[in-house]
Amino acid sequence: MSCTDLAPGAFSMKLPKKFCNEHMPEGKKSFWVKVGNGEDFLVDYNGGTRAISGGWKAFAFHHKLEVGDALVFQLIPPSQFQVHIVRANASKEVANASEEVDAQRLLKLNAIQHEASSLAGGTEENNDTNDSLLDHEEDHNHNNVGNDDGGGNGWLGPDTCFENLSDSNTDLTGPIVDDFERVKRFQDFKIVANGSVINDKISELHLSKYYNLCLSQRSFLHRDLLDGFNIWTIAGTIIDICDIADANRSMSKVVPKKDLQTWGSKLKVYEKMGLNVGFLLVRLGKLELLADKANGYERLMKERDGMKEELQNLEEQVGRVKEKLERVEKEIDKLGVVGGGSIDRDFQELANAPW
Repeated sequence: MSCTDLAPGAFSMKLPKKFCNEHMPEGKKSFWVKVGNGEDFLVDYNGGTRAISGGWKAFAFHHKLEVGDALVFQLIPPSQFQVHIVRANASKEVANASEEVDAQRLLKLNAIQHEASSLAGGTEENNDTNDSLLDHEEDHNHNNVGNDDGGGNGWLGPDTCFENLSDSNTDLTGPIVDDFERVKRFQDFKIVANGSVINDKISELHLSKYYNLCLSQRSFLHRDLLDGFNIWTIAGTIIDICDIADANRSMSKVVPKKDLQTWGSKLKVYEKMGLNVGFLLVRLGKLELLADKANGYERLMKERDGMKEELQNLEEQVGRVKEKLERVEKEIDKLGVVGGGSIDRDFQELANAPW
């Protein structure tokens, strides 16, 4: 681990060039990253820069990575990394026991996450999409207000340090509302995960957006969230859902279908995690149908234009042939010959005439 891998406000880590060229996709793709039997983290990989960015900040903070630590990445196809941490100072290594979860819950999580990772991986042609769809963490740096973070993917605050991460039981004043019907105003809206209120892990702006999404469904979207995900992953997932919903509603024209499929792949992962994003997937499905129509219309229009151009070229070619034909007809008339047989007779008579 170098200083640039843990630089505040610019959390990303480059992977070896040879490894990326041989095993990693050229475009963008989401991967699950975990250490031992600990929590899974969803990170974004950019093939152009050969770097892991979105989600890396939360992973580094949670595992208290320091300059000098060595990481061994083991790729488990299609979309998972098993990470082994070799501490620069063994005395600072966090006990593995603190990262273990109940075996039965772990098996359930592994099954769900394996299936979800397959959905998130999708086809390779969907990986190289518009930067505005996958690099949403840059937007968080400009849009987050209140007690939001200062960079990366919007999961950690600017003053958060390694010691603060162990305080995962942060609570807010006021009662915790489990039933959304009891939420009468935004001030009463609290996101409870793993028995703790995580409002302070999300910006006021995204809290407001998430509240409106829940309000539209009359339910907490995270109500059926599976146990075992850490609060940083949950917070980042909520932020991403809000960004996808925003981008969905802000479209003023038809976007490429592969961009919609990228959103859909992410939402399918979140749905497998237990989040109620079915209504967003339904909207995306309808938009994909319209995108198909738009793509079909564009394809047929191009085909028609090509045929018109080809027909025009043929008509011009026919016109040139007609001009040549008229010129030849005029030259034939100038010869004053009626049929080819008369020339043969004249030729024979002249040839056989006496001297």
